[in-house]
Amino acid sequence: MTYIAYSTQFDAALFSLYAFYVAFIILIMYLRNEDRREGFPLVHEQNGDLVIINPRSAPKPKVWNLAHGGPTVAGREERDLTGLLTPTARVPGAPRLPLGNPLADGVGPAAYALRADVPDLTFDASLPKIVPLRAAPEYSIAHEDIDPRGWYMITADKRVVGTVKDLWVDRSDVILRYIEIAVPGANARNVVFPIGLANFDAGRREAHTSALLADQFLAAPALKNPDQITLLEEDKVSAYFAGGYMYATPNRQEPAL
Repeated sequence: MTYIAYSTQFDAALFSLYAFYVAFIILIMYLRNEDRREGFPLVHEQNGDLVIINPRSAPKPKVWNLAHGGPTVAGREERDLTGLLTPTARVPGAPRLPLGNPLADGVGPAAYALRADVPDLTFDASLPKIVPLRAAPEYSIAHEDIDPRGWYMITADKRVVGTVKDLWVDRSDVILRYIEIAVPGANARNVVFPIGLANFDAGRREAHTSALLADQFLAAPALKNPDQITLLEEDKVSAYFAGGYMYATPNRQEPAL
């Protein structure tokens, strides 16, 4: 009797190739299903009509159990930008230009997401994560570093808009996140913006930012609570100041060459 090894009854290489094909098709189907969680229904760029998709292809709602705030469904509300942008050409994917004040409207580089309008919390103590140093006396500026509180704040047009009132610390990462400016005058207010967009001159005791002009700086988004910042406010503040690098002056929107 002649014995034949079982492995000779089929082509192992061909079997592996077919298995890869099947696994890859399943992966593509899964990813195409998952990517419909945000950005749908689709809206036609030219006429604004909704693009209808097969309801069966929509994924089932996915629920996340958050450390703070209980369960939430995946996906978020999208901003309505109707009337804020206009396409440069009537072709799909054409760049869009702002119609009004792009910084105030929150479009382009100044765009923000509709995050939860509640403060981010620390994991263990459930305290507001980002607060001014006056609200977190357990934190202080290292004596080897500069302390800019009391220094003048100067904008891109070389104007003094106020003085540094306080610095905001991230309790979880133990790092300074924001700088708070006290603006004097009839419309006195406090302005908070990312500390990474500020430069400090210890010799002159001045803080500088090239992101915005003075008038734009004074119109920055305000906080509901002077001693804490919500997730939505974080996005709005960061987007407003970062957007200034393109929208603060007309020449910033032009090509460098």
